[in-house]
Amino acid sequence: MRQGKGQKEICYGICVTSYLCKIEKGQVKADEAIIKKLFTQLGIDYCQDAQLLEEASTLIKQYYEQVHYNLPRTAFERLKQLEDRLKYSPLGLDYRLICGMQGEAVYEMVKSCEGCMTDEQLGIFYLLTPTDRSWEELLEAYEKAYKLLGTSASYYNIMIVLLQLGRYAEIHRRAKICRELAIEEGNTYILAATFLMQGHAYAVLDLDEFMMEYYERGLRLLQNTNWIEDKELETVYYNMGSVFVTTKDYQKALEYLDKVTVETFMLCQKKALVHIRAGNVEEAQIYLGKMKDYMNEGEDAKVYAVMYEEAVMEQKKDYLKDPAYLEILERLQNVIKEERHFGYLYFYREQIIDAYSAQKKYKKALAFQKEISSKVVMM
Repeated sequence: MRQGKGQKEICYGICVTSYLCKIEKGQVKADEAIIKKLFTQLGIDYCQDAQLLEEASTLIKQYYEQVHYNLPRTAFERLKQLEDRLKYSPLGLDYRLICGMQGEAVYEMVKSCEGCMTDEQLGIFYLLTPTDRSWEELLEAYEKAYKLLGTSASYYNIMIVLLQLGRYAEIHRRAKICRELAIEEGNTYILAATFLMQGHAYAVLDLDEFMMEYYERGLRLLQNTNWIEDKELETVYYNMGSVFVTTKDYQKALEYLDKVTVETFMLCQKKALVHIRAGNVEEAQIYLGKMKDYMNEGEDAKVYAVMYEEAVMEQKKDYLKDPAYLEILERLQNVIKEERHFGYLYFYREQIIDAYSAQKKYKKALAFQKEISSKVVMM
């Protein structure tokens, strides 16, 4: 189309236009000879260099092994050097799927080939489902990916979505399957990640003893490995700190929050609340100021603004009896329900119940407590 050529001109002497349509829609897997002729008609060199394709096939296999075991993706560096040849070759689809794994936006491009993908290619394609889809859609896509790939890494993606959906009990049920897969594969990283995921699920509900037990299991597996320095592990320390904020063990809360090196709104919010509740006025002001600096971060701005208001109000004397504080908490409930998973609401449960009770709104306190309790039971 970019070259101003119609289908009839491209197909002339090679195949009928209806066959080209089927190729474009992924309804047929065309013979390599026909593909080469069609590319030639477009003035594009279709690579069939046997030596290059053999090297690339080996690199593709190495790449997926590196992804699966969470190793440095060195194979991609070499594949990238071969990009101009690979894009128009029998490995073109495989290369584009790998580019998708690297974060490039290829989903819509490769979707047209869905009908003629191998099981492995189709599994990878489902893993590339855009993350702006609903969590339910992502769960369906990842379930399909696992059925085709059968790996612990693909199964672990399902658990990530379950955490966002607040299906914590299901995470614990599925963790056993994920661990069995990881042990069979010798996949230390996914084995550790599964324990850490269970720690996350317990952290959301402030079950600090279970949280620490599973976090420690995961961290022990990762000790003496390069992964122990993984920035993703900072989520573990952040969650530990958050739980100790709600259990009012402020010393432990700061001990773990201080291990997080990447400063964010949520980290500053937890530190601000620690210092406010511990009576450290000057330190609280520092982190409230930082919260304000991070407050307008894109799609998170709405919920961050109300969280900031709540933290500021906690500095006031008898804030629980202030109708303005209760109004903030009710707005916070609404925005959390719209934009965040259940764990965010659970974090504020004591503040909400205490504020309702302090203002003699006992029916609302009881209704909220029942709402929270019913969801915990379902999980």
